[in-house]
Amino acid sequence: MTGSVRTVAVLGTGTMGAPIARNLLRAGFDVLVWNRTSVEAALVAAGAHRVSSIAASPAEVLITVFDDGAAVEQVMTRPGGALSALAPGAIWIQMSTVEPKYCARLADLAIRNNILFIDAPVVGGPGLAESGELLIPASGVRPVRPLVEPIFRALGQRTLWLERIGDGSSLGIALNNSLNLLVEGMAETLTLSAAFNIAPQQLLNAVAGGPLATG
Repeated sequence: MTGSVRTVAVLGTGTMGAPIARNLLRAGFDVLVWNRTSVEAALVAAGAHRVSSIAASPAEVLITVFDDGAAVEQVMTRPGGALSALAPGAIWIQMSTVEPKYCARLADLAIRNNILFIDAPVVGGPGLAESGELLIPASGVRPVRPLVEPIFRALGQRTLWLERIGDGSSLGIALNNSLNLLVEGMAETLTLSAAFNIAPQQLLNAVAGGPLATG
């Protein structure tokens, strides 16, 4: 594939997939959307093209955003699945958080079908997805990277390119675990401060910009 990418299909338009699709629309991409249940009407109103079948969503780039590796594999490989819609040389960006073993299986599927595979789970919650400030640890063949960079710029504030397929998924799991621990720790700290009759805003003001700030 040469030139620039214009058409992107987003499979999975839930909590993370919907804002991903919206940011691609804002960046000027032609966006096709499909979901296992219903696609939110707001996406279509914003200009996305809803497709009734995953096999009817041919695109230069396909993005999968589902809950786990099993769901991704099922959507891609079932009769009339997404793999049947992709032409040889198309790009598949796998943005779901999946276990490394599933990432290897999905990458092998891509190779066997002459599809270019990018392992790029997103780090950050729905708020960061909506604002286009996700962190994207990614791995994939080097010639494809310039083609997908405009997509990643529309979705995140930073892309970390890694060398081995699967490293993106591994790092994504580790970083999401770190974020979960920070959220749990802050929740416990807020509960403790409330027990001392310290207002939540006082605690946040004390943390912000000081040595205890996390970013």
